Amino acid sequence: MATFTDQFGNQKQLDPNFVRDTKAEARAMKNLGLTKEQVNARGGINASGYYGDSYGINSSDKVSLTDAEYKAAIASGAGGVSGASGAAVNKALADKIKAQTGSYPDWWAGAQAAAASNKVPGYVTTPTPTEVVTPTPVDTTVAEPVSKIVGTFVDPKTGDVYSLSDNGTRELLSEGTKQADALSAKEAADAKAAAEEYNAQMVADAKTQEIKAERQSAYETLKDEFTKYGLGSDEFLAEVKNLILTGTPTSQATLKLRATNEYAARFAGNQERRNAGKNVYDEATYLSLENQYRETFGAYGLDNLLGDTKTSQAKLAQYIGQDKSPLEIKKRIQMAVEQVQNRTDVRLMFAEYYPQITDKDLVSYFLEPKDTLASLESKVNIASIGSTAMRQGLVADLGTSQALSEMGLTEAEAAAGYKNVATVLPEAKKLSSLEGGQYTQTEAEGAYLKNLASEQRKLAKLAEREQARFAGSSGVNKASLTSSTKGQLY
Repeated sequence: MATFTDQFGNQKQLDPNFVRDTKAEARAMKNLGLTKEQVNARGGINASGYYGDSYGINSSDKVSLTDAEYKAAIASGAGGVSGASGAAVNKALADKIKAQTGSYPDWWAGAQAAAASNKVPGYVTTPTPTEVVTPTPVDTTVAEPVSKIVGTFVDPKTGDVYSLSDNGTRELLSEGTKQADALSAKEAADAKAAAEEYNAQMVADAKTQEIKAERQSAYETLKDEFTKYGLGSDEFLAEVKNLILTGTPTSQATLKLRATNEYAARFAGNQERRNAGKNVYDEATYLSLENQYRETFGAYGLDNLLGDTKTSQAKLAQYIGQDKSPLEIKKRIQMAVEQVQNRTDVRLMFAEYYPQITDKDLVSYFLEPKDTLASLESKVNIASIGSTAMRQGLVADLGTSQALSEMGLTEAEAAAGYKNVATVLPEAKKLSSLEGGQYTQTEAEGAYLKNLASEQRKLAKLAEREQARFAGSSGVNKASLTSSTKGQLY
């Protein structure tokens, strides 16, 4: 069973036969100055003009006429004397109450009397037993001559029809309906206008709610998006909400938010790129780059170098602003950790060649954008070449290591060369000293690492002279001193 909430907030039931009529409600709101809330608080109005809280189960008699019964009663009294329609409605309702309860309602006697006083046909008062009826006196006067009807007259304003007599008098034959029709037409027009106004207001309210829901949804979407970017402060989100809920298009709101100081600080790398005349990244690409950097730091257990959220964002902004790709950062970390920090010999050589770079800040140094990747790779290769000399017990000279690196020697090639230097150098020194000379590591490096033909010939001649002196009895000969040389350089 349908219910409604009255003005006091109480839930009440509606009679099953009660049907709300929007036209009747619109007419009542127009003519009586009611609001929609006031009409709703009484359960609405049906086509017969009943309020829901006074109809059927909510009426004093618990019985009401249906819309069809009400219309039939009105129709039966239509065209009669004034009050005939109302009397017909009262009779139909009283008869229905008697049929359901076995007796007429208390108000029925008064309704009958009112109808009789209005001379509604069928409602004639009957004198009580104690009432004395006085006979009507007989009129003994001479009757005036009977007038003759000569025509009819219709009032153009009211539509009333009169008979016209030859003595100039007229008698009302029937009341016209023009005034009633005009009033009815006005009421219908007013009701239609009220209904249209009401419907238009309902449509407008629905559209307002739809727009509000759409804006709320757009706000939630932007809020989630910017929160992912790390822009979740109360002030920033309040600005997002204000822009969206006041009707600013999402695209325009996004542009305004990108112009805020908080956004600029969050994506500082883009600002550095813009200042350098480079293209900026969209938010998704920017965040992807940050994630790739962090993955590399995490893979090497170096998360602590990034610091807290804001510190890491500022650090990574430098890489993004200066076009340091995630691959380059990975190479820098690999060199610092795998080729230097994790190898004692190379780390010691690196510290000797570059004493300004301590173990403590080794990785941080490699990550500084001020030193190019090529420069760092060169330093690592120089230290690696020097370490191969050190492992053979030889002097690791920075100048020599730099020269060998510039020649393109790798650590593996340098290791093979220094192994030959370490093997030949003691005997070459001995042979040279027999002749009053002094053979050095630099000369051996020239023969075995730099492939200098002059140094290779020098070794060959030492061997030839030794062979001549001892007629081949020496353990050192031309072959042992020169067999490990590579292609000659002249």
